[in-house]
Amino acid sequence: ITGISQHLSGIAVSIHLSVTIGATFMSFTMIGNISTKLLIGFLSDLLSPIKAVIMMILINCLSLILLFLGVINKATLYIGSLMFGSIYSVGAVGIPMLTRYFFGNENYARTYSVIGFLTNVGSASSLTLIGYLYDFTQSYQIVFIIALCFHLINLILLVIICLRYNGVGDK
Repeated sequence: ITGISQHLSGIAVSIHLSVTIGATFMSFTMIGNISTKLLIGFLSDLLSPIKAVIMMILINCLSLILLFLGVINKATLYIGSLMFGSIYSVGAVGIPMLTRYFFGNENYARTYSVIGFLTNVGSASSLTLIGYLYDFTQSYQIVFIIALCFHLINLILLVIICLRYNGVGDK
C-alpha cells in the first residue's frame, strides 16, 4: 500500500490534473507521514498498540476512499493525500510495536527480522505492481480497491490474532 504514494503524480495526471498538483499531494502525504507517526505513539500509550494500529489502518482506509473519489474535487484529494501518510505510521511504528507486544522483548529481534524482511519485500514490489496495474487498466481505481481489500484482510487477521492472544476461542 505504501507504494501508492510514489504514484501520486501519475494519479493526478490520470485524472487530468498537473504534475505539480500531484507533487503537492506527495507533500501532503509526507506531512501526514510525520504527524501520524507521532500520533500512533501517543495513541499506543493512551489506548494500546493494537487499537492505535487499527485506528491508523482505518484512517488509511478513509484516505483511500477519498483518493478513489478524488475526481469530485481537488480538496478531497488533498485531504486524502494528507491522511494517506498514516500508512507509514503502520509500517514504521505500528508493526514493530505489535511485534514487541505479541512476542515480547526476548523474541523481538528474531521475529521482527523476518517480519521486517517480508514487509519490505511487499513494499518494494508494490511500486512495480501498481505501475503494471495502471498500464493494464489505464486507471488507478483498481489499485485503491485492492489496497482496501488488503486493509480488510489485515484488520481481520489482527482481530483473529488478538482473540487468540487473549485466549478467546481456545477450548
